[in-house]
Amino acid sequence: MFRKNKYRLLYDKADDGSLCHFVYIDGELINAPIKRELKGFLILLKIRCLNYTNICAYSVRELADTLAIGKSMVDNYLKMAEETGYIKRDKKKKTIKLLNEKIFIEARETDISGIRKLYPEVIPDDMFDSKGRYIK
Repeated sequence: MFRKNKYRLLYDKADDGSLCHFVYIDGELINAPIKRELKGFLILLKIRCLNYTNICAYSVRELADTLAIGKSMVDNYLKMAEETGYIKRDKKKKTIKLLNEKIFIEARETDISGIRKLYPEVIPDDMFDSKGRYIK
């Protein structure tokens, strides 16, 4: 089952300030024994990952600004996620990696095209170029 969600992020350029993001997340996250707020943060972190990866290259400050939450709150969530084994921070590369690829599925462009064929109302035509490739 696919669900379409909208998140209000500060960088979005749409008139209403929102933009749809599509990410694959397994239902295992819903049943995970962690706080609901941490689950939501992990989903927002996945949205901030580089296309088709589980790697986020945002600093704590950039995440706080983009997600419109406090820097200390972002830092606390990152610490909780690291302690529970959901992420690993690489201080040298200044990246955050979502670790569980069974939960945080790395989509391929062909996967998105397949979903578009099955559920055209979920992913509108303006998200693709004239050759049917996903506009990143």
